[in-house]
Amino acid sequence: MDKDILVEYIDACALVTETEQRIQMLKKKQEELQTDRVTGSNPDFPFEEKSFKIQGLVSQLGEIEKQEKILQTQMESAQELKNAVEVWLPSAPLQMQRIIRLRFFEKLSWWAVADQLGKNHTGDSVRKKVERFLKKN
Repeated sequence: MDKDILVEYIDACALVTETEQRIQMLKKKQEELQTDRVTGSNPDFPFEEKSFKIQGLVSQLGEIEKQEKILQTQMESAQELKNAVEVWLPSAPLQMQRIIRLRFFEKLSWWAVADQLGKNHTGDSVRKKVERFLKKN
């Protein structure tokens, strides 16, 4: 496992959530009623100008479906990365799991992670421990 993948995991989780929200927005937009005003003339004499209010659904189904497919593809690739990290993480030693969760998932500094671990750890020692672990695996 690579440190970059752990950083990407956080982005993948956020992307999944954001993409779900964007898909919901597209579905709402699909059902949105549009209103407009047009002008025309009275068909009978006297031919005076009138203003008319029109309403209806804007038919953008093809475009909305294309955007939704693109979003679904992005979400699936992000979900795959997220699942790969979640499957890999339990194979790590317990202390390393804690360090990875605190540093990468909760975004704590190396010094804050060391404080959480206690036992005379320093930020640099925790960082080096993670670097060595990731090189091995």
